[in-house]
Amino acid sequence: MTAQMSGFERLTGTNDRRPAGAGGRFRQAWRDREFPPSRRRAFYLALERGLRSGVPIVAHLNSMAAMSGGRQNIQIRKMIDVLSSGGLLHQAALAAGPLFPGPAPALICAAERTGEVADALKRLSESLTFEIKVRRRVLAGLAYPLVLLLSAAFILPLPKLVSCGSGAYLGAATRTLIPLFVLLLLLGAARLALLLPGPALVAGRLREALPILGRAFRSKALAVTLSTLGQGLEAGLSLFEALSIARMAAGSASMTRLCDDALMSIRNGAELATAFGSARAIPDEIAVVLATGEKTGRLPEALATTSRELFASYTRRIQAAVVVAGAVLTGVVMIWAAFTIISTFSSVLNIGGAGGFNPQIQHEIPGLFQGL
Repeated sequence: MTAQMSGFERLTGTNDRRPAGAGGRFRQAWRDREFPPSRRRAFYLALERGLRSGVPIVAHLNSMAAMSGGRQNIQIRKMIDVLSSGGLLHQAALAAGPLFPGPAPALICAAERTGEVADALKRLSESLTFEIKVRRRVLAGLAYPLVLLLSAAFILPLPKLVSCGSGAYLGAATRTLIPLFVLLLLLGAARLALLLPGPALVAGRLREALPILGRAFRSKALAVTLSTLGQGLEAGLSLFEALSIARMAAGSASMTRLCDDALMSIRNGAELATAFGSARAIPDEIAVVLATGEKTGRLPEALATTSRELFASYTRRIQAAVVVAGAVLTGVVMIWAAFTIISTFSSVLNIGGAGGFNPQIQHEIPGLFQGL
């Protein structure tokens, strides 16, 4: 048990060996950035199918590497090297950090004790399903106003193409698109900065402090923590070990503090519901469900059910926020389009100018201005 616990503690501890200097840290963070949830989920499912089919894992990984390219191929090759030299799967997962971020290697290590690695991979893939669905719904909800905005940038200046030529049209379209490109550059820079631990921690605190969406993000952090805790218990870990892994998955300063306090209480002999409830950081109804699960010996099922409900609540809140944001953005685009149309035609026709309507327009289509 001591040797097992030593290895487990190495997996759940921090192992940040980034190069010195801001540039070195950023380059390392860029190389070690996580794969998108959809890519990781597909990889976990493919690896699970290979394990259940009885194919030697190295041969299966070689097949997956042959079908993969770029960064994913590099990470799979790292796994093959570790396994070929006699390493275990959790050690290979640790070497391929971008494919197995956070608590994934520790959960696989726990599953190796009981021989349920395929089940652990299935649970890891299922844990990514909600995040993938939320991302897709956010993109779908914002797609229409964004396409409308880009279309308006090219369509609204068309009168200048007729009256002033292609140069004026391209200039007007470019002036409209410049703020959008600047916004995209700022978003890209922010995304790159979030690869570093410091900015990511600050962003997490700000996200949870938001007036309306903060509650949704706190629900997500709690759902991820409870889901990971349940996966650890199903893999045969003790409550203390499973909660240590859940602490890694929290991704939230408040949930990390909650897990630290709960770990201290559990070390002193407290039950999970008591440890969580004493901090008053989780709703009373969740504490009751956890207490019932502990008394009936069905704590993993209680954790899974509670995490699904929290994920569903998070999804509903985010979806409502996306609907509101899409409506607001569409309204802003419509108002901007109306002002742009009025301004463009006023400029082309010289409406309100000292010389009356544009003489060139009057000369080319004289019938339009008879009686005006």
